[in-house]
Amino acid sequence: MRRIFALLLLALAVPTAGAETIKGFVKVADAMAKKVTPQAVLFVIARPQGVKAGPPLAVVRIASPKFPQAFELGPNNVMAGGEFKGAMTLTAKLSKTGDPMTASGDLLGETANKQPVVPGAKEVQVVLDKAAP
Repeated sequence: MRRIFALLLLALAVPTAGAETIKGFVKVADAMAKKVTPQAVLFVIARPQGVKAGPPLAVVRIASPKFPQAFELGPNNVMAGGEFKGAMTLTAKLSKTGDPMTASGDLLGETANKQPVVPGAKEVQVVLDKAAP
């Protein structure tokens, strides 16, 4: 019985082969370029469409990013047992300290026109164009 339970947990934890991801890149707006520091950490965050707060569905963390920075977000980046499917809102944050919590001066951005994306999307662009107060 324990073995069956362990196998079931493993099956739930491992994404299926060929699961679709979202690929794209993060750019820094010209007006924000001087605020980028070499020790900064980039977070690309996916939330289900319409969800603005609370834990994200999926996150990818990139230390010392080089802009434009490519990213790939998929089932391997899902937090808290969520499912990587359906329409999502993508945002990005460049943290000066590497802390996932937003702090004053962190750079923030989102997809153009706040358009939702779905797994399988490619060449998604997120622009860091404002600083957190």
